[in-house]
Amino acid sequence: MKRIVDDGSAEEVLLLAAEQGNIAALEAALVVGANLEAKNSRGNTALCLAASGGHLEIVKKLLEKGANILVKGNCDMSALTLAARDGKTEVVKLLLDRGAAASEREINDAIMVGSRSASGNRHIVDMLREVRLKMVAPAPKGMKRVNARMMQAAASGDASALQKALDDGADVRAHDGRGMDALSWAALHGHDTIVRILLDNGANIDALNSSGWPPIGQACGQGRLDVVKTLIARGANVNLAFDGSRTALMCASYQGHVDIVKELLKAGADTKMKNQGMTARQLAIQQGYKEIAELLKE
Repeated sequence: MKRIVDDGSAEEVLLLAAEQGNIAALEAALVVGANLEAKNSRGNTALCLAASGGHLEIVKKLLEKGANILVKGNCDMSALTLAARDGKTEVVKLLLDRGAAASEREINDAIMVGSRSASGNRHIVDMLREVRLKMVAPAPKGMKRVNARMMQAAASGDASALQKALDDGADVRAHDGRGMDALSWAALHGHDTIVRILLDNGANIDALNSSGWPPIGQACGQGRLDVVKTLIARGANVNLAFDGSRTALMCASYQGHVDIVKELLKAGADTKMKNQGMTARQLAIQQGYKEIAELLKE
């Protein structure tokens, strides 16, 4: 090892050690000043390689030495995204604890890549979604104060604060800086009581947010069964096409929410609708949800 490092190949040793999980070799390379941001021929840093391989102690050591947790590797994927893709649960937890979810974009990238192999990494995707939910909050800038109070109450589930805002004249159909109305925030976070209050006060049950998603789509994607039941009972359009041509049934099927799929089917959800050529059943099969696929058999 000393000979290789003396030959000026400290970075090569670092990268190989990170990929193989060789802590002794990694430490030897670090002692002689190997560049933590060096990349291999595929564009991956030592941190990316260690994260992808699930080498937890290597990841810890690199972070302790100052490795950039947000640096992108092959295919523009960060260490977090690579660990999510390859099902390295403990590495994902560590990276999240150390600040890898620095922005919504970072966490969304990891969720998207992890979801593509979700049949094996479901727990990781769910963990990442919970982190994203904590990051996502109403954007009150430019809103009337009373409407901002309503949005915050809807997102947090504070029924008393919501009612106070409504009594003070909050506009139940107002949208915040993210293009979300109060009903969308309540549905996203699963606050069924808030959903009922907002509907009682005239909220638009099928209103689309700026991303083109209705409340029932938000609820189905997050597995909010009680909210879905309430929205269906209050007349939400279960076959509304949104964000291109998605449906609530597709969202629930793709995420593996069996009970929600059953509720949607009882409410008349159309199993033949397609998004990018795929039905809800095909999405369930793609993700490995056999029970849902069976439910959706024609």
